[in-house]
Amino acid sequence: MKKNAHHLLICSIVFIAILFASNGYAQTQKKLKVAVFAPLYLDSVFTKNLSYTGGKKFPRFTLPGFELCQGISAATSLFPIPEKNIELHFFDTKSDTTSIDEILRSEDFSTYHLMLASVKDQELDDLSNVSLQFQIPLISITYPNNAGITNNPFLVILNSTLQTHCEAIFSNILQNHATSNVVLVNQTGTQEERVSGYFNQINNQQNKKLISLHQQKLDSNFYLLKNALDSNKINVVVGGSLDEEFATKLAVTLNPWKDKYRIQLFGMPNWESFKIFSNKNGGAKINIPVQYTTTYFNDRTDSISQLLQDYYLEKFKGIPTDMFFKGFEAMYVFSRLINQFPEGLSSIPSSSSLRLFSAFNILPKYFPLQQQPGYYENKHLFFIKKLNGKSTKGGDGGE
Repeated sequence: MKKNAHHLLICSIVFIAILFASNGYAQTQKKLKVAVFAPLYLDSVFTKNLSYTGGKKFPRFTLPGFELCQGISAATSLFPIPEKNIELHFFDTKSDTTSIDEILRSEDFSTYHLMLASVKDQELDDLSNVSLQFQIPLISITYPNNAGITNNPFLVILNSTLQTHCEAIFSNILQNHATSNVVLVNQTGTQEERVSGYFNQINNQQNKKLISLHQQKLDSNFYLLKNALDSNKINVVVGGSLDEEFATKLAVTLNPWKDKYRIQLFGMPNWESFKIFSNKNGGAKINIPVQYTTTYFNDRTDSISQLLQDYYLEKFKGIPTDMFFKGFEAMYVFSRLINQFPEGLSSIPSSSSLRLFSAFNILPKYFPLQQQPGYYENKHLFFIKKLNGKSTKGGDGGE
């Protein structure tokens, strides 16, 4: 990072730190009160007097949370809601001095209208309890899990759950490769068993299998997979593991066989970040494209994205990451929906009104013996094909 850009980034973070110290940022009138929960690690880079202690190299682990908050702030300042002022309150979920539990007990959340969060596990459960108590919409922006929550109709999960991703992959295979040789491979593990369970549950309908699904466990000898391939058919190999080492071994094993076997490789949503499928894979060249599902895809060619990139370059002398856009999108979309439909999530008439960069399709998730949704979830997924580090959108999936 250039010196002046580094200085501007620190200044912007100091500004956010001051907002925390002053218990939030308010415009002239209190109209729409929004709580933002993000991992900022302020106590790790600032003293009690707000003196920066990070040195020349800014700690990168703090950047995702800060960029998310920058995006949320940009949505408020660049595109204010007509005749509606917004009051933002930021809360550091990684504070050394104040826990989430203490924040939730010390603040009067009955006065809030919207909660935006980048949290997981117990933190999401704690926020959900407050959301349910005061009937405040809680938007979980980044965590692809419901954290065991099954009874909060005010919770929205934007980053779809693993089950939803598996449903989309299976639907794609059913539509395009129903007669192909489909092989689900994984290793021993709890998450792997969940993936297998999802695929088997979807495949078995009324005691009938929708497709012929072969399953192969590869804990050590990946060459056993060759016995499951068919040289006379397209071989659809589904990597049913979220482990990077497993995905790497699978890709390296399949790659030399691409000339003899026609192979289509599907991976889990987190495979997007795996080095083996990028240009930084240590010399290994994988010529088999991998397809995976994602809730977020922005090629940054639309007018708002270009405006935001210009804004970020001018203000911070850099290029915004996806976290900036995700924060902007969540704030822009849901602040307007809450303003337009104050009756609640169930009153929103159509998912078409939720489109900005992504194409959200927010649907209720019901559980047995419940009359109201356990939560709401974004069911719209994009299929991305990746080869030699280049990603292309292959189509849409999900409900």
